[in-house]
Amino acid sequence: LAQAAAAAIGAPSGTLRTAMAGSVPGDRHGALSSARQREASQESFESAASDASASKKAAPAEAPGLAAVAAAAASSQRPAALPLPQRSFCSTAARPIERPKFLPLPSQDGEDDEGYDEHAVGDELLTWLPLAAGSQPEHVARIVAWLLQLLRWHSIEELRDEASSTAANLPEATLIRIFAEAAASGCEQQLELDGHLSQAIAAADAQADVAHQRVALCLAAFVAVSDVEARDVLRLAAPQWTMSAIRSHHEDPAVLFWASALLSTLATWCQAWSLALPDADDAVRLLLGLLEQAVRRPRWDATSRMAVEAACRALAGLWEGDEAPRLRTQAIVVLGGVAELPNTGLPWERSALSALARLGCGRGARGCGDAFRAVLGRFSEILRRGCQTEDRGQLVACVLALEDLLSRAALGGKNALAQEDIREAIAALEAALLAARGFPEDTRLQEATATLVLTAADDAQLLEALRTKNIGGMELVAGAARAGNLPQSLLHRAEELLEKG
Repeated sequence: LAQAAAAAIGAPSGTLRTAMAGSVPGDRHGALSSARQREASQESFESAASDASASKKAAPAEAPGLAAVAAAAASSQRPAALPLPQRSFCSTAARPIERPKFLPLPSQDGEDDEGYDEHAVGDELLTWLPLAAGSQPEHVARIVAWLLQLLRWHSIEELRDEASSTAANLPEATLIRIFAEAAASGCEQQLELDGHLSQAIAAADAQADVAHQRVALCLAAFVAVSDVEARDVLRLAAPQWTMSAIRSHHEDPAVLFWASALLSTLATWCQAWSLALPDADDAVRLLLGLLEQAVRRPRWDATSRMAVEAACRALAGLWEGDEAPRLRTQAIVVLGGVAELPNTGLPWERSALSALARLGCGRGARGCGDAFRAVLGRFSEILRRGCQTEDRGQLVACVLALEDLLSRAALGGKNALAQEDIREAIAALEAALLAARGFPEDTRLQEATATLVLTAADDAQLLEALRTKNIGGMELVAGAARAGNLPQSLLHRAEELLEKG
């Protein structure tokens, strides 16, 4: 099966050698040993949205897979003119085509396809997916191989309808859970799909079928999060297609999630390497429109909520800091509205708060200025409202986002804060301290607020304002240090600060 994994994406010998270890029906012991943990994660993901459609939840058991090509034909003979589902996608036509060992073998030399069951093609994937973990590179590689396979089958006329049926029944919640795990793990591998991505994107761009778009976007997102070598190909080829898919299928939450997740991954990578993502300005406006709609007409199923979180992440990654004041104001209002939507308990929750911190950093991510003050004011409002609603998760997330914003501004005095900047920063700090005093038993909130005060104290102007205003920041730091609510890395800094008074 290791050879099948490499052949699945046209990789040379040795690539993805362990891509499918422990994943075939006859070798499930390795996968099942950690199945309970992944199933618990999956159940937690799916239970977060109480009104998720029952058909989606039942998809793995009910999916038809790739049914027989000639459904009306009584004979089990596979049509001679119909190409076998390819397992190798290499450009060399002379290279032997391998079928995966976990699929029934077709007939040889014109014999009847007695053991061939096309239902097994889709059912095998749907049965295995709940056991997959995004932290396992070989699992991600196998998912990529399957998705590319489905797209290839879609180009075969006789298989197109059944390939679309299988694609439509893919369990989106499971795939999103695996993708979130892959993004969090940071594991990278060389899938060597560069030669196939542009072709797959071009084919997807010409497709109106929503199921095909979901599969293509899902494939591109998994490749982007896993294969650093393929990101430059996607950076140039994917943005226009991604935005076109969003415009054409703006009511489909799966398309919105995968498109936003792809843009987010590419934008974050471009920021790290100082690269430009084509059409970033258009993408920002498109994402703001999606988020405005999410605030006006919120949807609570898991896929829709994850699409909103992914859009917030993408917006943060695409934001340059030199956008027009009107667009910046719109973004701050919209993200503030998303941040105050009820908590769902899903991965990536509160992404809007992190996006707000990114907007407040301004050009060059340095803090200061109109955007800095506007975001500080929004954080103060969210903290005060969080105290009223007693949403501790929102309070902790807001304090962490505020700390991220101030850490960019308090760079040892390199950025001179204006007096109005200092006033807004102190007001936000006061709101955070008020929240911490309101919930003294919440150790996460105490630690986050103490860390915020220590970060603010790194700037001489903010430290002086903290002491002058006497809003209780030093007392909270001292209490957190005595109670052991500070990580070891901050204890020394806290002791130094307290000694100086």
